[in-house]
Amino acid sequence: MRALILIFSIFFFSSSSAQDLTKYGYAYMSKSECENHEKAIIKLNELISYMEENAPNSTQIRCGRLADGKQGCLTLVENYQAYDENLSWGEEDEEWNQIIRQVWKDCGIDDFGFDSEALTFE
Repeated sequence: MRALILIFSIFFFSSSSAQDLTKYGYAYMSKSECENHEKAIIKLNELISYMEENAPNSTQIRCGRLADGKQGCLTLVENYQAYDENLSWGEEDEEWNQIIRQVWKDCGIDDFGFDSEALTFE
């Protein structure tokens, strides 16, 4: 339920500019026990900009805090295949790897040490 609240909050309140969100059919939300959110979010925002500019498929990403205090990020893409292609691209991209590992280090979590949920829109 919290995931849906986060998704609706981001859709309706995060931006003053109009965006066509119907082009996104897949949402992926990560959750982590980030020990130092304030430090990690700086690098995380750098990663988001990098991904939105360089990933092979259009993506929108927003990060913040969940209701339980954990750090969370919501990624929107056209479909699961586009998400998977972006993930594969990131795993092979040297700059993406450097930035994400700094985020995890700042958070105090292991590489890929987070939980996740996904939602396919119908």
